[in-house]
Amino acid sequence: MKKKNRNISPDGNYILSFRYIGDIRFGPSFFRMKINNHIVKDMYFARNFLWSTDSRYLAVQKWIELDPHNGPHTSIFLMDMKRDVWAEIGPTYKGLVSPVRLSKDHLVYSKEYIAPGLPPYFEERKRIDDIQKWQKMEYFHPPKENLSGPSEDNEGQGTFTPQNETK
Repeated sequence: MKKKNRNISPDGNYILSFRYIGDIRFGPSFFRMKINNHIVKDMYFARNFLWSTDSRYLAVQKWIELDPHNGPHTSIFLMDMKRDVWAEIGPTYKGLVSPVRLSKDHLVYSKEYIAPGLPPYFEERKRIDDIQKWQKMEYFHPPKENLSGPSEDNEGQGTFTPQNETK
């Protein structure tokens, strides 16, 4: 039996990949994330993620702070693939937050605290309809090599149209 590639969304329209950037001192690695070959701008992630069964949502552990003296500070990066927006869920200071279950209606995530005096582990549940602070996705687009000089054409910069969405 062939093993399913988790990096491909259940509907096959999205391919998720990670590029190793470095390690947090005495801690885990952090990565840049690509969705259909588009690099998510100005964020770092762990390779801990879940797709919703309908492929509309993607939940990924996001690093808020990379400085080992201040962290770990993490959150859940929840992306609505249909609307090309994201929200930050469950910011956790001095701890790690990870997606546990994701459906079209709810995100369940765990928090594991490292700081003394805090509960060591628990789970929280968030209704997706209750999320108010969605932000437009931004993608990094390296400048195109142009032998005739810089181009004034920036059309398409910072945008990504999902394959399964029609205009």
